[in-house]
Amino acid sequence: MLKNYLKTAFRSMYRDKWYSIINIGGLSIGMCVAILLAIFIKHELSFDKFHDDYQRIYRLHNHTQREGLEEQRLPMTLYKTGENILEQAPEVETLVRIFRMHTGNVTIDGNTIEGDNIFYTDSSFFNMFNYPIAKGEKINPISEPNKIAITQKIAEKWFGEDNPIGKSVIINSLDYDTTAKTFYQKKQVLNVSAVLKNIPNNSHLRFNIITSFQTASREFISTQGQDFFTYVKLYNPISQSVYEKLDGINGETLEWGLGAYGVNKESVNTDIMPLHKIHLNANYHYDIAITSNKTFVATLGVVAILILAIASINFVNLTTARTSNRLQEVGIRKALGSSKFQLAILFIGESILASISALVFAFVFAELLINPFNNLLGTSLSIYYIKDVGLWGAAILLSMIIGVIGGIYPLLTISKFNTNSILRGLTESGKSRSLVRSILVIFQFGMATLLIFGLLVINMQLRYMNKKDLGFDKNNVVVFTGITKEISNSYKSLRSDILSNPKVIEVSAAQSLPGGGLSGMNLYLEGNDPSTAFNIRENRVQDNYLETLKMNIAEGRAFIPDAKSDNDSYIINETAARMLGLENPIGAQVVMWRRPGVIIGVVKDYHFTSLKTNIEPLIISRYNSRIYNLTIRIREENKEETISQIIDIIKKHEPNYIPSHFYLDDFLAKQYGAERRTYKLILSASILALILSMVGLYALSAYSLARRTKELGVRKILGASVKSLYELLIIDSTKWVLIANVIALPVGWYFAKEWLNDFAYRINIEPLIFIAAALSAYTIALLTVLWQIVKAARANPAEALRYE
Repeated sequence: MLKNYLKTAFRSMYRDKWYSIINIGGLSIGMCVAILLAIFIKHELSFDKFHDDYQRIYRLHNHTQREGLEEQRLPMTLYKTGENILEQAPEVETLVRIFRMHTGNVTIDGNTIEGDNIFYTDSSFFNMFNYPIAKGEKINPISEPNKIAITQKIAEKWFGEDNPIGKSVIINSLDYDTTAKTFYQKKQVLNVSAVLKNIPNNSHLRFNIITSFQTASREFISTQGQDFFTYVKLYNPISQSVYEKLDGINGETLEWGLGAYGVNKESVNTDIMPLHKIHLNANYHYDIAITSNKTFVATLGVVAILILAIASINFVNLTTARTSNRLQEVGIRKALGSSKFQLAILFIGESILASISALVFAFVFAELLINPFNNLLGTSLSIYYIKDVGLWGAAILLSMIIGVIGGIYPLLTISKFNTNSILRGLTESGKSRSLVRSILVIFQFGMATLLIFGLLVINMQLRYMNKKDLGFDKNNVVVFTGITKEISNSYKSLRSDILSNPKVIEVSAAQSLPGGGLSGMNLYLEGNDPSTAFNIRENRVQDNYLETLKMNIAEGRAFIPDAKSDNDSYIINETAARMLGLENPIGAQVVMWRRPGVIIGVVKDYHFTSLKTNIEPLIISRYNSRIYNLTIRIREENKEETISQIIDIIKKHEPNYIPSHFYLDDFLAKQYGAERRTYKLILSASILALILSMVGLYALSAYSLARRTKELGVRKILGASVKSLYELLIIDSTKWVLIANVIALPVGWYFAKEWLNDFAYRINIEPLIFIAAALSAYTIALLTVLWQIVKAARANPAEALRYE
C-alpha cells in the first residue's frame, strides 16, 4: 500500500509539473534563507561560550554620573581596581586586566615588518581564558617578563615557515619619564614563547600578540587612567551581595583616583556584564570587544521567520487550492472503499513528501549560497552537518510540520463531501476555503509590505547620514598610518616636501580623526574647584589641522603655525563652550587634566563620532609633537598617482616605512557597517518575499479565475462589459493586498521608530513613506494578476460556457 501511495504521489507531482515547481521551489527557497540565517544567529549567540566556566566570568564597566553632566560610560576601570578586588573580594577566583597598545613597525633579524596591536595583561590570562596553544610553552607562556605569545596568523606573517619559538622581536614601546613628566618611545626586545591557534571567530577578544604587565614599564602603567579592561572569574555565579561588593570596591577606587575631579563612590555605578553577553550587549566607545547589535540579530530572526512564513503560506495555499482538481479522484477512491484514514495517509503523505523534497533542495541551495551570504554579512561561516545536528533535526521536524499542515487542511475540506455529491460534481462553493486562503494572502502580503517599509526607512536614514553636513569636508582626504618615530621627528621637513607636490592642497597630522578614538580628559576653569570639571574628549593635532579638514571657526582663531605660545593654547567646540557657561570663552584660562592653558578659539560643532551619538565636548591641543597619522587633502584628479608620489616622499625620510593609507570618507562609512548590512539584508529579503508572494498570488489567482470561467461567460452574455469585468476581477484579486497594507504599516511604523531611536540624528517618518510602501506592494500585486485578468475578461463567452 505504501508503494502505491508513493507511486501516486510522484505521479501527481509529475502530472502537474508547474504546480510542483512553484510549490516545492518556493518552499525550498524560504527554507534555505531560514537555514542560512539560523546558522548566523546561532554563531552570534555562541560568542565566548567555548571558554570553560564562561557562566562565571564577568567584565566590569564604569558608569559615572555627576550632577549637571551626561553619564560617562566606559568599558574599562583603573589598574588599581583589580588590585583592590583581589585584596578585598575572596569570592573572586581569577582576575585579568587587559591594556591594548600598538607595537609600531617591528624589527626581526634586521628586517622591518608591519606590526600589530599587543595586549598587556595579567599572567593569569590563560587560567581564565581557553585560547589553545599550538606550540611552545603550554602552561603559561607569559609568566615571565619580555615573553610573548603570538597567533599562527602573525607567526606566518613574521616568520614564514620558520619555527618562531625562541625568536626575538624588537617593538616600539612607550615609557614615562617621571622627571620630565613626558612619554617617550623606546625599543624593546621580546622573545616568542608560544604560538596560539588563531583566535576563534566567536571570541569577543581578538588579538595576535599578548604579553604580561611585567613586560611593560611600571611607570608607564601607573600613568594610565581608566584604560584597563577588567575581567573577574567568580567561584559561583554572581549574587546581589557579590555585585554590591565589587561595585563598592570599584567606586571607592575611582574616588581615590579621581576624587579631585568630583568623582565619588556614590556617583559610580558598576555594570558587571557576563562574558557571553558582551558581544551583543556592550555598546561603548573605545572598546576592544568585537561587538554586534542584538537588534540586528533579532531583525535577522524576524526576517527568517517572515520569509519562511511566506514560503510556508504559499505551500499551504497552493496545496489547498489544488484540492478542487482532485475531487473526482477522491470520489472514486471513496467509492472503491478507501477509508478516511487511508485518504489522510495519501494527502498528508504527499504533502510531507513535497516538503521534505523542498528541504533537500534547501540544503543544496544553502551550500551554493553560503559564500555570497558571508559576503553580504561580512562573516566567514561554514555549514557543519555533524556539528549542527540539532539545527538539522529542527529543520526536518519543521518541514514535517509544514507538510502535515499542507495535507491536513485539504483532507478536512474533502471529508465534508459525500461520495455521491463528489461524483455528481455537486460540491460546495468553497467560500470557507477561499476565506482561509484570503486570510493567508493578507498575512503574506502584510509581511512583504512590512519589509518594504523597513527597506525605505533604512535607505532614507543611510542617505541622510551620507548627506548630512558633518562640520568638515571628508572628501579627497587621505590618511597615512604606521607612522614611525623617524617620520614623527622629521614631520616639518616631510610636510614641506609633500606640499611641494602641486596635487597636494594641505597637510597636517593628529592623534586621531573624526570617527576614531580620542583621549578622555576633563576640563574646568582655572581658579574653580576641580570638582567642577566635566568630561571632555581631546585631540592632539599639528598646525593647519582645521584648515586641512575645512573646519569652521565660530569665535577666535586657529593655531598660528610655529607659534610656541600656542603650545599652551586650546581650541574647544561649541558644546564645550556651552558647558563652560561663558558668554565669551576666548581668553578664558582653563585646566585640562592638570595642564593649564588659554582658549584661543571655538570651532563649530562637528561630528567626531557617528551620528548615533550626540556631539560631545571636545578640546583640540597642539602641545604634543608626536604624530600618529598624516592627514593630507589632495586634488580630485589622479588620486592614486598622487598617493604613490606621497609614499615615495615619505620613504625618502623613512626608508623602512611600510605604506598604509585609507580615504577618510571610506573610514567614516565603516561606522555604519551594521546599518549597511541591515539594508542589504532587508533589500534581499524584500525582493525574495515579493517574488514568493507574487508567485503565490499568481498561482492562486490562476486557480480562482479558472473556477470562475463559467461565471464570467454568463456575465458577458447578460451584458456585462469588459471594463466592468476588469473592475470586478481587479477588486476581487487585490482587495486583500489593500487590507494587508492597512494592517502592516502601523506595525512597520512601530519597529522603524524603535530602530531609529538608536540614532541621535535621524529622519522623520513622513506620510510619503507609508504611501510609497503601500503603493509598491499594491502595484506589484496588481501587475502579478493583471495578465490573467485581461485574459479571463476577454475570453469568448461561448468557450466559457463549454468550460464545464
